[in-house]
Amino acid sequence: MIKRFEIKNKGVKKYLMSVARFDALSVLIIIFAFLISFPAAASFEMCPVSAELLGRGGWSVADDRLSSLDNSAVTSEVFNWEAGRANYYGISELNGGFLSLQIPSKANSFNFIYSTLKFSSVYQESVYSFALAKNLTKNLNAGLRLNTYRIDIAEFEDGINTRTMYSNYDFAILREGQYFNFGVSFKQLSSKDVTLKSIPERNSQEICYGIMVKPVKGANLGLDYEFGEPLKAGVEVEVADALKCEIGIRKNMFTLGFSLRMPGFRLNFSTLLHTEMGETYFISISGK
Repeated sequence: MIKRFEIKNKGVKKYLMSVARFDALSVLIIIFAFLISFPAAASFEMCPVSAELLGRGGWSVADDRLSSLDNSAVTSEVFNWEAGRANYYGISELNGGFLSLQIPSKANSFNFIYSTLKFSSVYQESVYSFALAKNLTKNLNAGLRLNTYRIDIAEFEDGINTRTMYSNYDFAILREGQYFNFGVSFKQLSSKDVTLKSIPERNSQEICYGIMVKPVKGANLGLDYEFGEPLKAGVEVEVADALKCEIGIRKNMFTLGFSLRMPGFRLNFSTLLHTEMGETYFISISGK
């Protein structure tokens, strides 16, 4: 005779249900990662510029994140939007634009970003970014983001058009605290260079550790570390919710941004100075 055992302890039953949900989520993430990283690649060495225009569903600071913690693992409780334009490196014909929408639900946050970059009729770049963040516990968030973007180059070689397709995803865990946040993000980049001659392959992975210190209300200090790369840093200061200022520093780049509250929206302006390429200017409006 087969005996059936009943679990009478409600606490144990609740724990087992939580473990089952976590296992199911892990399996889905692994399947998703496998599908995205399936043989793909590229010899096109230039990383798309506008792929770093994250928007953050609020006000973006040029081409520089305050920290890796400002990624898909950050949730939001309110709907927000941002739209703007950019001029890269002082070249009048090299312009771009972006649109960001952040849509919250009961315990999740969804972010959609579309950005473009165009250089005359020679170079055209389009980027689509989708991010989903979820509260696992009161202070622990997890996020998954997928970027897909393509590059079209006209008259690249004797009139042959070259199109490069990229896919980029990252998974992040963020722990939020009263005085500091800590997070880890894993990023996978795979791409395919489509030409009439060949399909070269390329694949790369990145692991980034980030910490954000909140010494006083309205001030944040972000630090990012990635193996083999110089330390990245950013400082954000908010003055009575009317004005936000941010400074970002990373290899060969310095970023300065301002955000001013206006009736019904925010006006954002930022500039990125590259030691070799020159200045890039960003201007946008956002909902908060």
